[in-house]
Amino acid sequence: MSARTDADPAAEPPGEPGALLNPEQTRRAVDLSRHEVDGALAEFVDYCWVVRWHVDLPFDSAVLTQPKVHVVVEQGRVLVYGVSRRTFTRRIVGSGQAIGAAFHSAGFRPLLEADQTVAHIADRVVPAAELWPVDDRADAARIVAGAD
Repeated sequence: MSARTDADPAAEPPGEPGALLNPEQTRRAVDLSRHEVDGALAEFVDYCWVVRWHVDLPFDSAVLTQPKVHVVVEQGRVLVYGVSRRTFTRRIVGSGQAIGAAFHSAGFRPLLEADQTVAHIADRVVPAAELWPVDDRADAARIVAGAD
């Protein structure tokens, strides 16, 4: 993956930087980077992203959602965020991080069982262990260890 971040004004990061509501306030509270995906994964994954924060006061971050499925490592789990039809709002508290991959519109479908559809996870957050036979807690720990 090659990194281009919101902090580099000369580079246009992948994704939709305009999706952040109150971008100046959000950028003061969190460190957000988006990364291009190279190779075979680029057919399925639009971009990867990392959000890290350390805040003294709680902060509500809001994003206009895109028609994408996100696979996210956060709070010790691997979670699948289905396509949402609502503004995504997250309360940022204390310190933490989230690492994610945003899939192209149809890029997530090949990862589902034949009897599942992307609509099955729409407007839901599903632990990876509900979709695949994985120990998502162990996988999350490995991913976070590799991100540091």
